[in-house]
Amino acid sequence: MKSTDTHSNAAIAQLVSERLANARALCGLKLVEASERMGYTNASGLYKLESNPPSIQLWAIVKAARVYEVSTDYLLGLTDDWEADERMLERQGANWVYEAWEEARKRDIEAMAKLQTQIIEVVRLAKPLANAAIAADFEDEQARKVDNDGVREFHRERRRSSIQQAAKYAKTLRNLLIKSGMFDDKHRGQLVIDVVAAARVDA
Repeated sequence: MKSTDTHSNAAIAQLVSERLANARALCGLKLVEASERMGYTNASGLYKLESNPPSIQLWAIVKAARVYEVSTDYLLGLTDDWEADERMLERQGANWVYEAWEEARKRDIEAMAKLQTQIIEVVRLAKPLANAAIAADFEDEQARKVDNDGVREFHRERRRSSIQQAAKYAKTLRNLLIKSGMFDDKHRGQLVIDVVAAARVDA
């Protein structure tokens, strides 16, 4: 008789340990988190409960029922039904929402970092583009002021060179904007059409 009782107690302890592990998993709690809520100083105590111990104290079953919001009948194997189905679904839904929010937050951080890198590159290219355009305007102004044909042609040549430089930087900038998705097919290249056209006319 004693051997039979021992066997029954071991079977019950095994069933309870499995139910404890299942209830924690369905709650979405990690071992450390559940251990803290159960009142353990570290995770080893709860780990032992979930690892088929020879016996389980009643206080642990009661505490687990409160933490996991299930009935003691479920943990003891007297029923397969959750007593707190609605609350469990709400908790699972909350966990899903949090995970989805966390994934979205990570994607936003990655997108912002990529955008910042692209903005830095745009600024890097825009500066020499602006300088070349300013230089072209300056040389054009100088060419208009002089009467000497040789000097005028000198300034015009420098203007053509500046326009070509501006067109080169503008083309690189355009390709960057297209690659980054800042320009769509309808508007891409509009940034540099005038510069390129001017370079062809003066070439």
